[in-house]
Amino acid sequence: MKKIIVLLLLVAVGAGCYFLVFLKPAALEAQLGENYRIDDFEWFWLKENGSEPLFYETLDNKPAPVLSPQESLSAFSIAPGFEVELVAAEPLVEEPVAMAWDEYGRLYVVEMRSYMLDAYGAGGDLPVGRVVRLEDTNGDGRMDTSEIFLGGLVNPRAVAVVNEGILIGEPPNLWLCELPTRSALCEKKRSIGSYADDVETANVEHMENGLMQGLDNWFYNSKSSRSVRIEAGELLEREGFFRGQWGITKDDFGRLLYNHNSTWLQADFFAAEDIVQPHEQTYPEGLGVNLTNPANVYSVRVNPGVNRAYLPGTLREDGRLNEATGVSGLVSYRGDQFPKEYHADVFVPEVAGNVVAQFAISEEGIALKATQRLYDDDKWGKRDFLGSTDERFRPVDAMNGPDGALYIIDMYRGIVQDDYYMTDELREQVFARELETPVGMGRIWRVRHAGGKTARHFPDFGDASDAELILALGHPNGWVRDTAQRLLLGRGGDHAVALATIASSDNTVAALHAIWTLHGRGELQRKLVMKIARLDDTQRQIQALRAGRSLLSAADLVTLYEELSPDSADVLSMQLAFAMGDHASDASVRRALVTLLTASLKSPYIRQAVVRAVAGEELLFLREYLGSEHLGAVSEAARTALSSLASGAYRSLRGDITSGESANPALLELLALAESRSNDNAWQQMAMLEGIKSVAASTDFVPAVLEASPEIFSDGSISEQDPLWEARMRGRAAFTWPGDELALGIMPLSPGQLEGMALGERFYLQCGTCHSADGAGIAGLAPSLVGAIWVTGPPEWLARIILQGLNGPVEVKGEIWNGVMPAHGHLSELNDETLAGLMTYVRRSWGNKADPVSVTTAAESRVASADRTLPWTVAELQSVPYDRGYGSFEGAYSISFVTFTVIEKSDGLHLEVPMYGGGLMEPLSATTFMAGAGGENVKLEFIVDEDGTVNTMLMYRKGEKILIKRKE
Repeated sequence: MKKIIVLLLLVAVGAGCYFLVFLKPAALEAQLGENYRIDDFEWFWLKENGSEPLFYETLDNKPAPVLSPQESLSAFSIAPGFEVELVAAEPLVEEPVAMAWDEYGRLYVVEMRSYMLDAYGAGGDLPVGRVVRLEDTNGDGRMDTSEIFLGGLVNPRAVAVVNEGILIGEPPNLWLCELPTRSALCEKKRSIGSYADDVETANVEHMENGLMQGLDNWFYNSKSSRSVRIEAGELLEREGFFRGQWGITKDDFGRLLYNHNSTWLQADFFAAEDIVQPHEQTYPEGLGVNLTNPANVYSVRVNPGVNRAYLPGTLREDGRLNEATGVSGLVSYRGDQFPKEYHADVFVPEVAGNVVAQFAISEEGIALKATQRLYDDDKWGKRDFLGSTDERFRPVDAMNGPDGALYIIDMYRGIVQDDYYMTDELREQVFARELETPVGMGRIWRVRHAGGKTARHFPDFGDASDAELILALGHPNGWVRDTAQRLLLGRGGDHAVALATIASSDNTVAALHAIWTLHGRGELQRKLVMKIARLDDTQRQIQALRAGRSLLSAADLVTLYEELSPDSADVLSMQLAFAMGDHASDASVRRALVTLLTASLKSPYIRQAVVRAVAGEELLFLREYLGSEHLGAVSEAARTALSSLASGAYRSLRGDITSGESANPALLELLALAESRSNDNAWQQMAMLEGIKSVAASTDFVPAVLEASPEIFSDGSISEQDPLWEARMRGRAAFTWPGDELALGIMPLSPGQLEGMALGERFYLQCGTCHSADGAGIAGLAPSLVGAIWVTGPPEWLARIILQGLNGPVEVKGEIWNGVMPAHGHLSELNDETLAGLMTYVRRSWGNKADPVSVTTAAESRVASADRTLPWTVAELQSVPYDRGYGSFEGAYSISFVTFTVIEKSDGLHLEVPMYGGGLMEPLSATTFMAGAGGENVKLEFIVDEDGTVNTMLMYRKGEKILIKRKE
């Protein structure tokens, strides 16, 4: 729903008299016409009320006329020694967004021809998208023919060449176009699976894309948690780690790199699919790591044409974009045309800044580090690798080419912001500089180094022999290696010996391709895996263990572990632990894992690898680990390990944590094991209970139903002030039994609240594109909503964040986020009922157990913040008064001659007791508090009657429950 804001218009009624007319947004839109939408009140207010022009309006931003390809070349500024060449332009290609080369040197290009045909996104669902096939017929390195390979598509977004034909991603379908002949077009497409199946709720910026061939023969996607491959003509799918927003790439060692629109570069330091459980979106250490924070941009022109240019910090003092806001596809340069010092550099386009940035990648142990390569500029001081003064230069992806050069896809257009997120400020600029037209253009550029090889033709591997392809696995150009590996997977014959020879050669990169080619062909042998695993070559050892783990026995893995050098890299120890996980039921393997964990306890990578390895066997492992003489003293690392193991054990023993059926009795063994850790080892019990308690925060969690109260929760020998008691009470949330008297402190929702929550759940589909469907957040893009105080705390804060947005920095569960969450108050569907339902939904999902939010509270928050024109800051939010829900608790309560006075002050609820003192009470739940008086801490619980009034207070003191009545 639009913000409830009233606009005052002076309407002349004659004789110099005026009436003040109060118009709500809908009425104003009706007067201004259907092409006007009030969706950015912050900009509107600043523009109308500012005494001076806004900063971006003072910039010398010249018109943006359409430049011919030759004129565009002269607008480029590129790093010294490099040059840009045109490969294709309109009309051969229009609105290009993705592309893939086949083995014949032909280029398949995805055209998103219905994207933002005007400034309001009209026609966005027209079936005019295409995949075209470009070819260089005379060998000059420039495309001269274009044919429509497949038309009639709605917003296609991905393409890949496979041995079975051409894969095309057009949500919600993944199409396979088989090629019976080399020259065939796609006359009959076959839906081989789903692609971005949330097409009904997601917008064009937040749907699956990518289809990038990984080293391990899977095709990986961005804005997705799945990878796919084709076997026997059918699609295989694998759930894994959710990555990125648009575009994905890999380095020579198969590590995946990706990003979001405001992060240049994120990395997985190891293969996420080895550790991430399907459908459990977690972020283990070393995955989704942002390598470029802050994401500074160094363009060669002023950049006022970006969303929210009026917000402080969006633009530099010189008018250039400060930090990335439109990052898209990226590539790890694996070609052989650039000098060696640029190999493995990552090149990342940024459409809003009209640049392509370059990052040198280095290794620091298991971690990767990115350093932005900047170049001197006479006008701007520093600039990125490639920039243009042409505002219509819109680089959306980068790729390695068959000739070893770098290729840039340029959508070449004025508008690159989807209508859903476009502000009125940006739309005004579009109209002012006539950026909405023309559409239907596009260029593909080649970047070469003047000192590199000069050949510009595209090699043809279509008729290469098997022997030539095997030799090509060691080619210096990564595209050639990838293509050779793919083609060999589809060839017959027995090539095990030849490929094993490559796998054992001195060329590490060639060996990696050979290992996975053998794996894909079903020819990888145990003997070769053991041989490679013993080499002094970490990357080769890792890939041998990944590809060949199913071939190794428990004895093989224990032997390899015993031979492992104490100085081995963490990433190798991790991979060995993952492999040992296939045999975690074997006692010798568990002993080896115990030794590995105790020896490398300080490494978060090895800790999490061992926890993953013993999945399903955690209880056995815990017994052995706790009995280890090398366990050591208390430490944060040891606490974390025990907590994770106990959490995994609880999950494994429970199975379905949403079931209300009688639970596995083995859970009592887990609790007994925790209880046995006492006295000097009590910290171990507390760590295990914390891990068990963490499971209770899961979505739709139901406590395990036991036959009776476990001894650990009925032990009266521990004082309520003992930290161990508090740990037990927290862990207790994961269990229940007949007669269980401990309430969870959660009021059931009324039918009306459930209906509102359903409205909110539907609206949350829009929020989930950034915060993820399960509220866990997305690394580098948006924080988790699970347990975040900004969600479960005062609804007055949450409402304002949703309505007007939030401008960082903001701390969420110990992590600092410094982006801008956009306002949603302008959306027509976000009325007061939906706003209340949305807040209730996020406060009651994924383990959050906060109170529901009423429509009245939502409406009051909207009215109270209606004059707000900018996103909130943390400090401003914290100054907003809010209802803690303590009003019904205030008053005087008495027992005998003692009166307890409860008063709400600015910092919370206070207790005053004559002669005993008092002070601020610590909330333990919605109705329970810890209070101090007379040097003694006691727990107080307010009893809420059915009508919402509070007339009784319970005091828990020295094992007693004392009833205290409100004074009349």
